[in-house]
Amino acid sequence: MSPDSFNHFHRKNHSIHYILKAVEDGLSDEEHLPSPVEISKNLALIPGRLTLHMFENKISKQWSEAFLGEPQALRTVTAIRKKCEQYADTFGYDIVLIDTSPSLSALNKIIISNADAFMIPCAPDMFSDYGIRNIGNALGAWKREFNTMYSLLTDSKRKYFPDNFVQLLGYTVYNAKRRSDASNELGIALAHYNYATKLPDTIRKYVPNTCFSNLDERLFRSSMGNNAVIYGHGTLPTMAQKYRVPMWSVPDQSDLGDDKSTIKGNQKMYYSTKEMYIELANDVLERLSSM
Repeated sequence: MSPDSFNHFHRKNHSIHYILKAVEDGLSDEEHLPSPVEISKNLALIPGRLTLHMFENKISKQWSEAFLGEPQALRTVTAIRKKCEQYADTFGYDIVLIDTSPSLSALNKIIISNADAFMIPCAPDMFSDYGIRNIGNALGAWKREFNTMYSLLTDSKRKYFPDNFVQLLGYTVYNAKRRSDASNELGIALAHYNYATKLPDTIRKYVPNTCFSNLDERLFRSSMGNNAVIYGHGTLPTMAQKYRVPMWSVPDQSDLGDDKSTIKGNQKMYYSTKEMYIELANDVLERLSSM
């Protein structure tokens, strides 16, 4: 492939693993960034890829060397944050969101620990309660590791890392069962209510308090979006995936096929989701401004 052909190929849309491959292989970065996938005005996406586990293997191998300040190891464990900063600077993004897997892997350790902030998505059930305990314990261990690494590095190498450890923006509650006859203020089934109201106390007990010292008590105790997205959407997300548009845009698609009558009959429900997620987004922005 000629240099011109490669440059043309490189500037196209690529996955996050492609973007990190030069770091994984210990090579110099390309001069230009691949273009993100434009979703709409002011919104773009870099797709994930299942092969990202190969980059995670490299992190695991080089983790101990990062404590010694080995340049390639430091480059590897901070590569994702650096790429986020480069894309923000190049394309003018104010916020970069990273959708992590629900695990405490080496990859998620470096993503979360190098981020400015994180959110905890929850369902009102036992599994989310235990999940918060796990992420809380992991954050404590990760903070100790990064503090140790930071203390061993020279000032010139500390620039690879953020100035402060990651901060909690809050938690969301999703898929709670709406009940018109519920006596609680959330309007959900009692079993779900009991877990939903327990989540802040679990966070306070298990997540290091230095991670949420930026939140006042009102923001700390309320789910993000002020419960706007607390109820499940049924099959609406499935339809949104099928037609590859936001839920509130599904009824406006020109070719709905056999789904047309069902979707048109529930179009008010589809349209109402937009205001819910605007409320969630506004709450996220308020919490970011408090950092």
